[in-house]
Parts: sequence; C-alpha cells; structure tokens
Amino acid sequence: MNVVFCTQIDYSFGEREHALSFARQIEKAGYRAHFLVAHQRIANHVQLAGFRPAVFSTPDALSRMIEEIDPVLVVGCELFNLASVLVQRIIASGRPVATMDGTTLGLEINNDPFRGPEFRRSLVLPDRYYALRPCPVNDVAEDT
Repeated sequence: MNVVFCTQIDYSFGEREHALSFARQIEKAGYRAHFLVAHQRIANHVQLAGFRPAVFSTPDALSRMIEEIDPVLVVGCELFNLASVLVQRIIASGRPVATMDGTTLGLEINNDPFRGPEFRRSLVLPDRYYALRPCPVNDVAEDT
C-alpha cells in the first residue's frame, strides 16, 4: 500500500524531517512512501534520506501523480501552509488526507498559520482527515 507525502515549502526543514522519520516507520509496517515535492532543493534533501522523490511543476501534475500512485493516504506536509490550489487538489483526490505540522501540538511553535488575515482562507477539510503529531527533532540546543 502506498502513502504519498506532498511538500511545497523548501525552507521548512524540520517538518520535512518529521515526514522522513514517519515514512521510515510506515515502511517498516509494509507501506511504501512516495514523496511528491515542488522544488528540486526539497527533492535533494529527500533523496539524501534514502527516498526517490518526484518533482511536480503544476497542480495538474500533482493530481496525475497522486492518481498514478493510488495511495491509501495523502499527507500534506504542513497542509495549512501549502498553496490553496494544491490543498484543493489533494482533497479532490478522494483519498484520506493528513497533515503533519505544528498545528497538531498543544502549544504554538515557530508559527501559527492562522495568525493574520493575510493567511486566513476558507478550507473545508474532508471527512477522512487526520492530524499526525510530528515526532520531536533531536538537537543539541537548549530548550527555549
């Protein structure tokens, strides 16, 4: 069974690390992880982690890739920060949708995607929507 991870934001290293960690875990359970990414820079990072990403250049390309892979779940890495058109395409795929980002934590970290009117939009989540809590990233920095 296939699981798609879709990511667009090339500067969001931590969330990508969460997705890569989760992908490794689900592969041990027999799922196959596919990364569909919007930039070559993201693809390079995903490839260094041992996965074979595919770069999409348009929303239509993303829709085609999802259809070809036929996943049991599409994980929008930082779903609320993806371009609206990409979120709409992910939802329109008819598959269960998940997000893995800071909105699943009990406290605000880094940023709040709903913090100002310029970031607010109308988004109706599908019935089969799941919020996957990201795993902690280990680092040597002090907690702040």
